[in-house]
Amino acid sequence: MNRDEQSDHDVILDLDVIAGLRELGGEDDPGLLLELVGMFLEDAPKHVREIVAGFEGADLERVKRASHTLKSSAANMGAMSLSGLARSIESTAKSADMDLLRELSSALSEVYGETADALGALEE
Repeated sequence: MNRDEQSDHDVILDLDVIAGLRELGGEDDPGLLLELVGMFLEDAPKHVREIVAGFEGADLERVKRASHTLKSSAANMGAMSLSGLARSIESTAKSADMDLLRELSSALSEVYGETADALGALEE
């Protein structure tokens, strides 16, 4: 399937990264991808909550730390939309633009939800 044929879930996920993660397990461990997805889905909501709590408490250092971690872990899972949003949140927290940070933070739950749905579909 080429990129033009990808579904909405695939736009959220980089299928090349997903394929690479599948290959990591090889024939010996085909469940490795699902294990990695499970770990991500367990950890990522903690970072999302940290970002939101940091914003609500005007703790920009907390926002920067959590968004940096989320940015990296999402990219490692091929969750490029979520990673890009986390990168934007991190840079916005560095510039202390609270209006833009409010806007980005409010989009975070939705983008995470879409990402979780797309990753969950890999298990089916």
